[in-house]
Amino acid sequence: MQCLEIGRRCRRPMRHAVCRVGMRLGVIGAILVLGQAMWAGDLQAGAKAEAGAEAGPVVMKLHTLKDKGMGDMDSHTILAPKGWKVEGGAWWPAAEYFNILPSQQITVTAPDGRMVVIGPSLGATDFRPSQMAVMQLGARRAAEGSADNGNPVIHMPNNLEEWKSFLLEKAFKKNFPTATDFKMEQVVVIPELTAMLKKQMEPVLRQQEMANQQSRMMGTGIHSFADGAVLSGTCFYEADGKNWEHLIVFGTTQLGMDTEVGRQLWWGIEPSVSYRAEAGQLEANMPLLMAIANSVRMTPKWQAMKADHIAKMNRIAAKGAADRSRIIANSNREISKMINDGWRDRQASMDRTQKQVINAIRGVDDYAVPGSSDVVQLPNTYNHVYSNGSGDYLMTNDSLYNPNTDKAINNRTWTTMEPTK
Repeated sequence: MQCLEIGRRCRRPMRHAVCRVGMRLGVIGAILVLGQAMWAGDLQAGAKAEAGAEAGPVVMKLHTLKDKGMGDMDSHTILAPKGWKVEGGAWWPAAEYFNILPSQQITVTAPDGRMVVIGPSLGATDFRPSQMAVMQLGARRAAEGSADNGNPVIHMPNNLEEWKSFLLEKAFKKNFPTATDFKMEQVVVIPELTAMLKKQMEPVLRQQEMANQQSRMMGTGIHSFADGAVLSGTCFYEADGKNWEHLIVFGTTQLGMDTEVGRQLWWGIEPSVSYRAEAGQLEANMPLLMAIANSVRMTPKWQAMKADHIAKMNRIAAKGAADRSRIIANSNREISKMINDGWRDRQASMDRTQKQVINAIRGVDDYAVPGSSDVVQLPNTYNHVYSNGSGDYLMTNDSLYNPNTDKAINNRTWTTMEPTK
């Protein structure tokens, strides 16, 4: 799901490499991977959730996506159920937003309209002038969509109510223009994931405090800050004759400073993943939808190209900006690891949206790929899982079904897979 005009050849990445500041939750790594084995230890041994909306065996096919701007280079791979439509691939911002890194824009859609969207990594800058600057200096907040040193200007929401409006207008209504009867629920903070994010931001916070100490000694009146959160919101709407429930989960980070003339912000969204099913059926479908999202991988060649691009951008950027970007980017990359490692402390009470996200996390497990050291994340709603050694996986609850005797698919040998311990 894209915000504003960035995906149409967006117009402004963050200042210098700082655009990369808040956007690095590990290449879709986090909420994209939002849940790899997060509470696997809490699941009762052998317990299986009720299978979702899929009745018979489900075959997950491996799809390879392209970077059309790089000569159709293979850029990403993703698993999707056979018969589902996979669109997109690598995503690049517009030339004027040269500080925004390439990422991905991928949509996977079922024949019945269920959907997973892995959105691009977005970075932006925002300046909120102080009343003094407005009255005495004629300062104005820059218009959204303009470019600021290679970064897009996007007005960052200031609270959860503003995030609710932001998502409704720029994520849902913009991306589903023919839909009607929108109802956006309150955006909420996912406490466990936010706590993990802030833990990983501690090096950034220490750097900001050092800057503030120096500022106080010099009497400059400048205050630096950094913050982050993992947010989630659900939107209900009608489209194509159906009532849909659409959940979006995303990480947001910000870096900024307050001065006499106002607040300067560099902020971003990454990852951004959304899941759609018919109203009332989303929770049952979340394990499958999340497994699709979590299967996205960059190809080694495209990953190397991106690393080279980052290196070139960092050489171009001013050292101070590049250092800030690197520190925050490295912090955000750790989101994937910390989610994989798990977070077992739970809040006593969570609202419905929080529970939906957390329950979905518990609905997937890591499975060992036979004959390799790789693992793949799949719904734990199936009692039997198989691999054909070619990147395809079959899931079923039918104990009498044997894919090796199914003439439709037994052109390859299917090997039983087990969850990792």
